Amino acid sequence: MASPNEGAEVEQSTGAEPLFQSGAPEGNMDDGVETKPRELICTRCGQTVRVGELVCPNCGLAMVSSGETHRIDDAGNVVPTGPQQTGEAIVNEEKPIVFEVDGKVLNLTIKETLIVGRRAAGEQAPDVDLSPFGAEEHGVSRRHLQLKRRGSLIYVTDLHSTNHTYLNGRRLIPEGDRLLRSGDEIRLGRLRIRVRF
Repeated sequence: MASPNEGAEVEQSTGAEPLFQSGAPEGNMDDGVETKPRELICTRCGQTVRVGELVCPNCGLAMVSSGETHRIDDAGNVVPTGPQQTGEAIVNEEKPIVFEVDGKVLNLTIKETLIVGRRAAGEQAPDVDLSPFGAEEHGVSRRHLQLKRRGSLIYVTDLHSTNHTYLNGRRLIPEGDRLLRSGDEIRLGRLRIRVRF
C-alpha cells in the first residue's frame, strides 16, 4: 500500500526563511479532474509568479532557495589599461589588514589563511562573512577567495568562484596567487572592497 506522501513534493527546511510560498494545488488527483499547477508567491512583494520562473518579474527576487551562488551579468566591466597602481606590499604580523566595504571597515588578522565569502544556510560560515554587505545579491560565492600570508606578504587567490574575483579590475585565474598591496581594490562579483594596511 502506498504511503499518503508517496509522489508528493517534499520541502526541506534549511532554517532560513523560504524565498517563495506555494499555494495548494486545486482539485483532487484521485477523481480524474485536471489539477491546476501550484502558484508561487514572492515573499518580498507578494506578487504571484508562474511556476518555473527564476526571478520575480515585479521586484527581481531570485526564486531559488538552494543557497547556491547564481551567475550575474558581467557586461559593462571594463578592464583597465596601462600601469597598475602600486602600494606597500609588506605587512608585519601585528598589523591588521583593513577591508573597506560600503563605507564600513573590517579589520582582519591573518596568521596563515582566511577564507572570504558569505554564509549559507546549513553550512559553516567562512572566516570572513560578507553577508551583511549584500554578498548574495552581489554574486559573492560561499567560499569566494582566500587570503594567504607568506612571511610579510599577503596573497589573494580566487577559489573557483561563480562570478570571479578581480584585482584592480583584472580577473584572477582560479587558484593563482596574486600579491596584495595596500590601496588595491578587490571585486567579488559586484562587491567592491578597498584594501588598506
